[in-house]
Amino acid sequence: MSGSSALLTRPLRSLALALAALTASLPGHALLIDRFSTAHPPIHDVSGGSVATSSATGVDIVGGERDVLVGSETWSDVTGATRFSAAAGAATASADQNGLGQVRLDYDGIGWPFDENSPLSLDLTDAGSSDRFILDVTAITGRVQIIINVGVSGGQLPPFLQAGWLEIDSIGSFEVPFSDFRLVGTAPGPSFESAAQVTLFVRVESAEAMSIDAFCTGRSGATCKPAAPLSGPSSLSLLLPALGLTMLVPRRRKSRHVGSTG
Repeated sequence: MSGSSALLTRPLRSLALALAALTASLPGHALLIDRFSTAHPPIHDVSGGSVATSSATGVDIVGGERDVLVGSETWSDVTGATRFSAAAGAATASADQNGLGQVRLDYDGIGWPFDENSPLSLDLTDAGSSDRFILDVTAITGRVQIIINVGVSGGQLPPFLQAGWLEIDSIGSFEVPFSDFRLVGTAPGPSFESAAQVTLFVRVESAEAMSIDAFCTGRSGATCKPAAPLSGPSSLSLLLPALGLTMLVPRRRKSRHVGSTG
């Protein structure tokens, strides 16, 4: 390899490494379903066997609307309520001391009652850059269970894609890979490239509670929130010297050429 080729190769290699580091530092989520900055007034059922519903609209919600249903189990000893609210960028699902029920968050672009004609067609993979759902949990009491459905249309009836229940007992980002989902009902069902509805179920009981501040799709290791600034040398500071060296090589070669003809 000639001296000039080596001078060119080294900065290009540095540039490639810097670009890779810069890409790795970018936010990892592909589709933001809900960041919960749109408030949702507190909603609760009465006790065992009852339900309550409400909706909230906002630009930070996929489809522009979040529909919520809370409902308690019909056991005789379920005397406490199931509750949901969203404020200050966080949503909380909880149950009273003697409560047992589910909170259902529906994203289908239409309001209650359930409608079979959702206007949405969501590419949850964002052209292949996402392969899982991500839920950012900021507070937890007890062991809370969640399950996610992906529907072919609005409503509650199959066919839909569903993963098994996921138990959460700590804070952090929790992932549900698309590969964990199975078709419920008769094919053809929905696809992650063209979904009409996403539904998040949260099961709580006996004073359990969970707060989340974002729900999105992404890739492994990502969160729904923007990436924090890097400590130490940033990707940009690594990138600039590489660019400078790359620009320097043609100028040096040109200078030698001009000098030789003088």
